[in-house]
Amino acid sequence: VQYWCSLGLIVAVGLAWCFPTGGRRVGPIDSGLLLHVGVVFVFFTQGLSLPLQDLLRGAKNVRLHVLIQGFTFIVIPLLGIGIEALLGRYLPSELRLGLLYLAVLPSTIKTAVVFSSLAGGDTAAALFNATLSSLLGVIATPLWMGYLARGAGVSVDFSSVLAEVVGQLVLPLLVGALIRPFLARFVERHKARLSYASSLVILFIVYRAFAQSFLEGTWEKHDLGTGLSAFGIALGFFLLATWLTHLASGWLALPRPDRITALFSAPQKTLASGAPMAEVIFAGRADIGLILLPLLFYHPLQLLLGSVLVSLAARQGREPVA
Repeated sequence: VQYWCSLGLIVAVGLAWCFPTGGRRVGPIDSGLLLHVGVVFVFFTQGLSLPLQDLLRGAKNVRLHVLIQGFTFIVIPLLGIGIEALLGRYLPSELRLGLLYLAVLPSTIKTAVVFSSLAGGDTAAALFNATLSSLLGVIATPLWMGYLARGAGVSVDFSSVLAEVVGQLVLPLLVGALIRPFLARFVERHKARLSYASSLVILFIVYRAFAQSFLEGTWEKHDLGTGLSAFGIALGFFLLATWLTHLASGWLALPRPDRITALFSAPQKTLASGAPMAEVIFAGRADIGLILLPLLFYHPLQLLLGSVLVSLAARQGREPVA
């Protein structure tokens, strides 16, 4: 699903360019209504997919958990702030905001767990940290953006954003997690269908974001250099975050399985939560497509480069070099 979704991103942007009016209406239905329903659906299904009852198996390695969560929500956001401070003057304001948004997102669940497992990491610890990151991120990411947006000179009505976050993100996630024990068999039986449905919603969110940008003429003042800048941001950010995680886990003298788990957990950034959260945090902005651009590049890059690191770790039997 992850690789299929990556290809779908290209299709979604292409459709937005060819048929931007669909970003306002889909037949007789306002696409904004579909968007709100879709965001609630994504976080509800994420709650259904959170294996909370299995987390205790991976909860004992406190030092590893502190490293991963500290990197996800403190060190890597500070890295993003530092890069923005150094390069911000050379970037469009939308990409500066997109870099900061990318930096404060939580980790993935599926990719972190699968990569950790394939590379010889601690799968239970990866699952624990990915799940904890998703739960914390619903609150931490909007809080970070509320603070950083003001510093970047962007006006964000944080009280209204917080209300939207609670209503569209937190409550559906909690409801899904709470009723999961009663629907465990249904969720397992239809796990693939739920995953594809969530991916389709995410692609629609990306389509609508870019369609709005095209309709408002946001892209008319940008050229190929903007896209290359976003790609460079994503690539450089991933490599730096991965390298710093590798250094920190080595400095802490963690055993090899824990180092691998940290390497495939802390630098990961979620598109599944990032795209819906962006629609809530940056609601009404015509330039949301540009803000999302670094994340849209980061998503396939972390899959591609993560696969290379998995191959190195699995074949060579030693710590992967970031």
